[in-house]
Amino acid sequence: MTIPPDDLPRSPTGRVPEWVRLEAAGLPVPDTTWRARPPTPRRRRRRRGRGLAVVLVVLLALGGAWWARSPDPRAELELVTDPDTWVALGDAAGEVVERLLDQAVGGDAPDPVALPLPVPGSGDVPPPGLEEADTRLAPVAGVAAPSQSYAFAALQDDGVTPVAWSPCRPVHLVVNEGDAPAGFRDAVEAVAAEVGAATGLVLVVEGTTTEAPVAERDAHQPDRYGDRWAPVLVAVADEDAVPYLEGRVAGVASTYRAAAGGAWHLVSGAVYLDVAELDEGRGGAEPGWVAVLRHEMGHLVGLDHVDDSAQLMYPVTDSVRTFQAGDLTGLSILGQGACAPEL
Repeated sequence: MTIPPDDLPRSPTGRVPEWVRLEAAGLPVPDTTWRARPPTPRRRRRRRGRGLAVVLVVLLALGGAWWARSPDPRAELELVTDPDTWVALGDAAGEVVERLLDQAVGGDAPDPVALPLPVPGSGDVPPPGLEEADTRLAPVAGVAAPSQSYAFAALQDDGVTPVAWSPCRPVHLVVNEGDAPAGFRDAVEAVAAEVGAATGLVLVVEGTTTEAPVAERDAHQPDRYGDRWAPVLVAVADEDAVPYLEGRVAGVASTYRAAAGGAWHLVSGAVYLDVAELDEGRGGAEPGWVAVLRHEMGHLVGLDHVDDSAQLMYPVTDSVRTFQAGDLTGLSILGQGACAPEL
């Protein structure tokens, strides 16, 4: 994390807003005026191309609860079921979002539900600061051609700064090779290295696991992974195990976030691919699902969908297979989050 100069404008809480840091660094500031507009169903025509058009969905909340920790023992855990956190554009977008929400919550999504937070030290959450260094583990990733074609999946209370992983500890991943195609683990390791280089985060693929993919995964599994935040699970799944993969959905990603020091941080997550959908009509130097894996890993570290079809984070798969200028700009910014020793 870079330390902002003392002469930069600060918010009432003493933090330097993200847009100020971006301007000072000479990077483009994303347009966030759309966030003030009321949400409306967005529709896109199906994008036609030589490849199979497949809708990609990022699950930011319905894949699991978002943990909030506080010194106050009366703090609460929020299970967020806000439909605005869903993104599904491309193939009859409005109908896709409505159908998936109906499956996930049994009808119209309710207001966020507050549940009791496990008490720190009780064993329900990991002890704070595991593997957290005093400073970031790797240098900030540079951007060769900055672009504004990026968006963030979740923002801090200032409405601009993205929610990100701590750059001061590794992001651990494990791979379930059950039902996966040949070379799946190697591809996960290669894409993790790409994301690490683009963000300046240290992504570590620990190895394989027998943990089965499920829609609602626990962020803390001490019996399986020890007393720490569960590593990110990367796996192949079907719609029986993960209902969000029903239909033409090629892949999904979910993240857990936790609050500490007045800011939110990503702490765990999952990436699931539906290979049965991805290999249909694909060709090229690598299997089609590798591009979708890149896309979902972008979601995992905090990117959202964009309306620019030239970017990998465009929500419908087609000819773009690697991270582009807007994707790389957003990834670099996401790698500059704050350390999280309290988590």
